Amino acid sequence: MAIGDVARLAVENENSAQDDFINVFHYRQLALQAGGKGTLEAATLAWLNVVYPLYAACISDKIGLRRVQTRFMPLSPAVYEFIGTGEKGLQTGDAVPNQIAPIVSWRTGSVGRSYRGRTFLPPCAAQSCPGPNLAGGQLVLMDAYAQASYLVDDTLNGNGIWELVIWSETIGGVSASVQSHVIPGAPGVQKRRRQGVGS
Repeated sequence: MAIGDVARLAVENENSAQDDFINVFHYRQLALQAGGKGTLEAATLAWLNVVYPLYAACISDKIGLRRVQTRFMPLSPAVYEFIGTGEKGLQTGDAVPNQIAPIVSWRTGSVGRSYRGRTFLPPCAAQSCPGPNLAGGQLVLMDAYAQASYLVDDTLNGNGIWELVIWSETIGGVSASVQSHVIPGAPGVQKRRRQGVGS
């Protein structure tokens, strides 16, 4: 894999009381990893080291990390898999139902749906969504997570530098850099969230 290539991270979460689901993120490599480490491994570890702690701060401790599967884009047979070792959300208390989904909308600066993306985060704790709107503290946590997602620099650990992109098959697999985000004050509501649905 070379600078400019794109890795697809499928982050599979498990919920002790509800259905499991997956968030999918695409990252383009900006600087190579060091020490002969595999590129897919580097992309995965960089996200886990830099972004996951802030992602976990937004979600309930009932949500555990089952695994992260990383592939090259366009999707290739090569895969790196990280199996969770007890990582979980940091918010204590009961979780909101899976259908209540805090959302981060990603923007690239280009016009059209193919240049935008959304992440439906795993359930937060109930106190983070006490009514129809998310609590102010939850919005702060989500903003910190989103800001950390743009540019993932894990060179200190030899995992290179990665930027969050929107990958669109409808425009020939073009990937556009994420430039900004929007966090609605009210969570999204979905009729059903199945494993594999969530981003």
